[in-house]
Amino acid sequence: MEEDLKRKLARYFRKVDTIEPQEKKSEDFSSRLNTPTTDSIESLKQSNENEEGKSERKEERIFQLKKKLEEIERKTKQRIQKIPVKEAQLISQQSVEISTIGTLPTKAMPGGFVSTPYGEIWINETKRSLGDRFGSIYLCDILSFGKETASMVCMNSAFDDFDPNRAVYIDTETTGLEFSCATIPFLIGLGFIEGKEVIIRQLFIDRIEKEPEVLRLLSDFLEGRKHIVTFNGKSYDIPLLKTRYILNRINFDLDAFLNFDLLTAVRRIYKRRIKDCSLVSCERQILGFLREGDLPGDMIPEIYASFIREQKEGLMPFVFHHNVQDIVAMVALMGAIGRLVSWREEEDTCTHPSDLLSLAAISSKQGRHTEAEEIWGFGKENLEGEGRLESLVGLARLARRRKDYFSATQLLETALEEVPDSPHLHLMLSKIFEHDIENYEKALQHAINSRGAEDEEKWQRRVERLRKKLKNK
Repeated sequence: MEEDLKRKLARYFRKVDTIEPQEKKSEDFSSRLNTPTTDSIESLKQSNENEEGKSERKEERIFQLKKKLEEIERKTKQRIQKIPVKEAQLISQQSVEISTIGTLPTKAMPGGFVSTPYGEIWINETKRSLGDRFGSIYLCDILSFGKETASMVCMNSAFDDFDPNRAVYIDTETTGLEFSCATIPFLIGLGFIEGKEVIIRQLFIDRIEKEPEVLRLLSDFLEGRKHIVTFNGKSYDIPLLKTRYILNRINFDLDAFLNFDLLTAVRRIYKRRIKDCSLVSCERQILGFLREGDLPGDMIPEIYASFIREQKEGLMPFVFHHNVQDIVAMVALMGAIGRLVSWREEEDTCTHPSDLLSLAAISSKQGRHTEAEEIWGFGKENLEGEGRLESLVGLARLARRRKDYFSATQLLETALEEVPDSPHLHLMLSKIFEHDIENYEKALQHAINSRGAEDEEKWQRRVERLRKKLKNK
């Protein structure tokens, strides 16, 4: 038994001895599998560095934004604390005009979190009836804004099919007016007409890290639409939003939308009587509306900074209200422009003469000579001073265009009776008498009196040429 046991043990140990090298090889092979090579180590390091770099850049961006907001808040902390008392006084003095367009906000934050494909996002929705009045304009006046109005006012045929009733009105509230990577649009107001109402939907970034989700929701809302309306949006709102999409690596082309910038239209139509073309100034001078209980725009970044730091409502309800007022004002301005463009003398009540003259000049440049002639005819009979003079000159140009030279000279001579020393009127008459009527004697007479209306060299050549023509006649 013992010998059998010894033999078995000997065979066992011999087997172990023969297997041991194989086990070592297996261990060596497995260890090689589990041990990274130099290339794999480098690739892992690079991958980790990229991930860490992305994370660090994101954290750095958030840190810079928070730091900026803290600085704004620190500079004006005392100013913010004093505002509620001032607001209470303004609310007590609330005017009738304000009540027709909606009451001032309460202390509660408007809206709330809404479940979206991108998570919980703070959304507020406000409605205004088209029957509401905004100063001297009813919101339903926007229905008078015809499809040809936009192309005429913008002097761009791309707006031929523009329909303000199907457009989206966009206004943003931001963390600062300067254009930089640290400026974010924390409140995006979207206005649109639905049935008999103007609906304002506001997307709010309650935490800075939620910006990508809000931008994606904005792109979903704009999908399928063609036209947007802004106020100074070409220079600020749209470039800012484009920058935010790029920085958040979201592929969305805002250039695909046709942007009707109201600031450009206002400057073109109302520049004769309005020097300050800010939205609040336009409300006061064009719409006859005076905001009361509204926040100054330069305080809005400070209020948002306070909200981010303390996560308390503070004055944020007033920021929401300010944004709503901006969008409603844009709708009202579109209505005012629509009413002006569809002007008829028999329907006129209180249209400002300078606005009509601007409209006539725009109409003439766009080849809408019938509309221009109607306005200038009204100005000739009803205006005085420069307004009447401009109307006479405008009518004279239209008469010359249709080769009615007799009427053209009569109109200019009537204008000369009011300003006999005007070199420009003499120059216009000189050109008509020389090139159209070929009365060189009268042409020379007016040419001599036109000195100062053109370069001295041109004037001398004109006079010499007419003297030669008169001599050779």
